[in-house]
Amino acid sequence: MTEPEHSNVAKGRAPAKETKLRRLEFFLERPLLIALLCSIACGWLFAGIADEIREKSTQQWDDKILLMFRRTGDLGNPIGPNWLKDSALSITAMGSATVLAFVIFGVAGFLLAMNKWRAMWLVLASSLGGEILSLVLKTFFGRDRPTIVPHLIEVHSSSFPSGHSMMSAVVYLTLGALVAQFIANWRGRAYVILVSITLTILIGLSRVYLGVHYPTDVAAGWCAGLLWATLCVTISRWLQDRGKVEQPGTSETVPSQP
Repeated sequence: MTEPEHSNVAKGRAPAKETKLRRLEFFLERPLLIALLCSIACGWLFAGIADEIREKSTQQWDDKILLMFRRTGDLGNPIGPNWLKDSALSITAMGSATVLAFVIFGVAGFLLAMNKWRAMWLVLASSLGGEILSLVLKTFFGRDRPTIVPHLIEVHSSSFPSGHSMMSAVVYLTLGALVAQFIANWRGRAYVILVSITLTILIGLSRVYLGVHYPTDVAAGWCAGLLWATLCVTISRWLQDRGKVEQPGTSETVPSQP
């Protein structure tokens, strides 16, 4: 290939790459559109799962998946190496009330230190509201915990929806979205959201692996948590646009010495 031909190919690739980046940036710059689409999808999915649970049409499928994560002939031991069980226990602890409270108050303290006390109260209210919603849903449905496999961790509350899955979505996704608003670069915002989503997914999967939740419990918890998180982010943006909550900004930097 001659040099002019090589130059033309490179020029053709560059605009295509720039177009893809612009499309991604266009989508990420419109959180209200994302929130609306997520709310509709999550509400529809949660209603569908809840209806199937009431009719008990997912029980056989739920039991089969739980059995897939246990050793044949020894249901008390999960599949995989020993370190995988320890990792699941560590990951599921990140969705516990203790860890979530530490994260919530840690972020609230950061916002207070940044003199964004209205945003701090918004974080606290959204987290507390999500916890109340989780308790209400658990009480309303009252689904028993799985009994087909032994539990690898102690549990007390009802099974549907998964509180760990829901509250991890409420806390990590809400905080991730709120913190992302203080990041000027869209790549940084995308990274924060991606980490929040990954952590939420891993916490939910750990509940199934440990045998304390049915897969449908986790799926419903994700849907309810994401629905609440998008609602809180939408309210946050609406309040910011009206000056009721501090606008996002970048942290101050110390000018470099000559």
